[in-house]
Amino acid sequence: MRVLGQLLIVSGQVAFDKDRKSVGNGDFEAQAVQAFENLRCVLAAAGAHLDNIVRLGAFLADRKYLSLS
Repeated sequence: MRVLGQLLIVSGQVAFDKDRKSVGNGDFEAQAVQAFENLRCVLAAAGAHLDNIVRLGAFLADRKYLSLS
C-alpha cells in the first residue's frame, strides 16, 4: 500500500488468508472472494472502502475463466 496525498495505491492482493495460507485452490470463485476481502481490509486500514476504487485490474492465470458473453 502506498499513499500519495489522497491517492491510495494498492497492488498484489491474492487469495491468501491472514495466516498466509492459500485459499480456494482450484476454486476461482473462492479465490476471488478472498482477494476482494483482502483488498477490503487494506482499504479499511487506510479509511477507504470498495466504493472508493477508481481503477481495478485483474490477471487470470487460465483462459477458461475468461467469459466474453
